[in-house]
Amino acid sequence: MASVILAKLLGQAILKPLNQLREITTEFSSGNRQVRAEKFANDEMGELATTFNIMADSIVASEAELSYYGEQQEKESENQRKARENLQQEVIKMLLDIEEAQQGNLAVEAQVTDGVVGSVADAFNITIRSLRDLVSQVKNVSYEVNDLVLEKEKEVKNLSQAAINQAQEINQVFAGVADINNSIQSVANSTQEAASIAKLARQQAQEGDIAMNQTVNSIQKIRGSVAGTAKKLKKLAESSQEISQIVTIISSISEKTNVLAFNASIEASRAGEHGQGFKTVSEEVSRLATKVNEATQDIQYLVETIQEDTSLVLEDMEKSTTEVVTGTQLIRQTQEILQGLAVTSENIDDYLQQITQNTGEQTHASQQINQKIHEIADISQNTSSEAENVVKSLHDLVEEMKVLQISVEKFRLQA
Repeated sequence: MASVILAKLLGQAILKPLNQLREITTEFSSGNRQVRAEKFANDEMGELATTFNIMADSIVASEAELSYYGEQQEKESENQRKARENLQQEVIKMLLDIEEAQQGNLAVEAQVTDGVVGSVADAFNITIRSLRDLVSQVKNVSYEVNDLVLEKEKEVKNLSQAAINQAQEINQVFAGVADINNSIQSVANSTQEAASIAKLARQQAQEGDIAMNQTVNSIQKIRGSVAGTAKKLKKLAESSQEISQIVTIISSISEKTNVLAFNASIEASRAGEHGQGFKTVSEEVSRLATKVNEATQDIQYLVETIQEDTSLVLEDMEKSTTEVVTGTQLIRQTQEILQGLAVTSENIDDYLQQITQNTGEQTHASQQINQKIHEIADISQNTSSEAENVVKSLHDLVEEMKVLQISVEKFRLQA
């Protein structure tokens, strides 16, 4: 009986703390973190209660730590979300600024903020400013080049027209020289005819009195031929004077062309490298003017030679005319006069041979003048053609500059 009671008491002493610990554990598991086990004794049950309390404190501390870290993670997630939203807004704003720049608005200015997008925005602004300065310079240069090209195009057109006018004047000179050639050829033919007549007169004088009347008639014919030749030589002298005047005109044109080329060269030098092509044309025109001037000097020399030879021939013709008249008067008086007339006829033949030789030289000189004028005309034509090519090139450059201006006009440089 006593053992039963002892066992019962012992069971109650063990079961009561265990039941209490079970209830506390259940309550703790239900969420009451304040509950703790009561320590009834310093035995195994007391140690179990102490262990439970330590475990409960550890669990509460762990839960508190987990709660703190959870809150921090939540805050970090929220901060990251806000950062992503801000970054997205900055990127969208940056893309809008880039879109405006692509549409030609170079006055756009991206907002510079902290972070990666801010660095990109700063680099974008630097690039846009550089592009804005470049487009502004392109605009200014295109307008300056356009104005300069238009001015030079007008000058080259004037130069082309001057070359055309010069070619027309040279053609007129060429026509005059052709007339001179015809006149010289006519003189040569006349002198050949006169030489034949003089030979015939000499033969008739040697035949004696029988051929006296025929000789007189022949001398009269010679006199008429000499008079005609004198008239033609006078006409040749007048034509030579006209050539001299034309040469003076050509020389004046050459000087004006040289001055024009010099002025054009100065303008091309002012234009810098944009005027190099036009400077080349002005140098070619200057060389053309120099060649024309040299050719006019040659022509002037030839004309003076023709005038001197013509003057000598006229003097000889006048002497011959006097001798023919004297011979006509004396031939009827004496037979000896016929011999003198024969000598005179020989002299006339010599003179006519000289005239033939001189007219041959004049013909050669005229041919040289003709060739020089041809060369001058060709040079003038080439100058006109080159000037027209330059005008076309300048016109094409103007069109290209217009296209460039249209291209840069779409960019807006100011807000």
